[in-house]
Amino acid sequence: MPLKTTASSRSTTVLAALAIPTLALSTLAIWGCSESNPPVPPAAGASQLVSIDGIDITFADVDPLLEYLRSTNPDAGHKTMVRLILETHLIPLALAERSFAKERAVLLEQAKGVRQIASNVYELEQARGNVEVQERRAYTRLQPDLPVAAFLFNRLNEGGVSQPIPVPRGFVLAGTHEYTEVPVAGEDMVEATQVGFFTHKVVEWQDWLAAEQTRIADQCTYVHPEFRDALPTWCKPPQPKKGR
Repeated sequence: MPLKTTASSRSTTVLAALAIPTLALSTLAIWGCSESNPPVPPAAGASQLVSIDGIDITFADVDPLLEYLRSTNPDAGHKTMVRLILETHLIPLALAERSFAKERAVLLEQAKGVRQIASNVYELEQARGNVEVQERRAYTRLQPDLPVAAFLFNRLNEGGVSQPIPVPRGFVLAGTHEYTEVPVAGEDMVEATQVGFFTHKVVEWQDWLAAEQTRIADQCTYVHPEFRDALPTWCKPPQPKKGR
């Protein structure tokens, strides 16, 4: 069940609950580095990027967030961006959708219910009910979950409210109050409200995800040859089959 926060702990909770996971920081440390050998675009029909523990992820899954990250830092390495998307969003989301399908279905209905009565960001800010986190504050481009950030930093969405956005821990409703554009790429900020509907508290989620990563670390059965270096650091690439 979603958990309510108290006013005294809200700021700390929001920072922890609605931000990109800490494990991404090692990836962000090399954010400005471009690969010396940029990956070759996949050939027609070669849509598969990675298969791990029965989870298939395609280039089409990556592309929307890749576009957002390019706008955030045009000089970032291509495989660095792919790794960030896989590690912080796509793989954790797929694991959560598989393991907590019933819980997520309940949360999705709750999020839809709040969305029906919040047609703009000011109504979202006043929303009440089964919400874990509700806070209006400033965000940089890499503080929210990636799909949430992509919505918040789209000028066309300013003042509006997203539909429930799937994130690894559940769903988020988000809206931008004000967009502050800066001449330097990637340093824009928004004042925004996020409302979260989550399956786990932050620490519980981190523990569960770490255990899952350990469990499936050697379960990668395929990765596109040009993107072996884009796998999450905890993931072991598949070994070539030895000939007879």
